[in-house]
Amino acid sequence: MRDVAAILLDWYTGELGGEAQFWQLAAGAEPAEARKWLSLAEVEARVAARLVPALFAAGLDIPDGADEVRDAAEHTRALATRPWLDKMRWLEEIALEALVSMTADAKSLPAELQPLAALVLAHETALVEFARLERAGAQSLAPINAFLAASKGP
Repeated sequence: MRDVAAILLDWYTGELGGEAQFWQLAAGAEPAEARKWLSLAEVEARVAARLVPALFAAGLDIPDGADEVRDAAEHTRALATRPWLDKMRWLEEIALEALVSMTADAKSLPAELQPLAALVLAHETALVEFARLERAGAQSLAPINAFLAASKGP
């Protein structure tokens, strides 16, 4: 079982990397796809922002994200020329993998962090659902928009 600090740091840096990846993918995309990537980046940014108070409460330093931005740039180069459906297959795979890992991590968090864990799991679920809808040709931001609406400020 991983400790709380490791889980929170991994989750936070994952959100930083996801946000950077989606911003970079948006920068090279056609307008309709760019809007979708930017919506996904907003999800990642929102979750990262919600993790910050938990990091402070645990006495942890907030990572600057430089490594995550650099890694995102490498991944973007590898994905940039792939067709949209391939990108959605990639997104579904990584989001599903993250959801499985985060679900296991969430079980070891204390009760006071369970609402935060639920938010983290909900965002990964929204990413998986979005990718599946896109792959099915539905072209729907519905799960992303629902997450953003449900996770507005306090």
